[in-house]
Amino acid sequence: MPYTSVRRAMGLSATMADRAGLLAETLEYLRAAGVNMIQATGAGIAGTAHLYTVPDNVAAVKELAASAGVSAQEHPALVFEGDDTPGALVDIARKIADAGINVKYCSAAAVGGRFCAVYFFSADSFERAAGLFGV
Repeated sequence: MPYTSVRRAMGLSATMADRAGLLAETLEYLRAAGVNMIQATGAGIAGTAHLYTVPDNVAAVKELAASAGVSAQEHPALVFEGDDTPGALVDIARKIADAGINVKYCSAAAVGGRFCAVYFFSADSFERAAGLFGV
């Protein structure tokens, strides 16, 4: 088993018009609110910015988003951490696939020989996914 821990979390996603400075402004708002990101990924695609994140304070991020006129959707998530080895995510992905569960979003990164991977699920499949990993 390549992962050493797995936990439940709540992820958020938001879509906004993409523009220069949006990332810096978003990060400044989060810092000012004292919010720490467990994971964050952003992508600009065809003029639209897509943000996916797992914050340590979901309510604060939703409040910040609402005050900026941005709708943030909640997504139940699993956060895996472990030793970075070739194919470290294969067993996780295969277990989910073999159970017939669709992954809504996945992001992973490795630093210093360790990885962190975040999987978002739909609300109706999350408990089954969490059960696969005993959380």
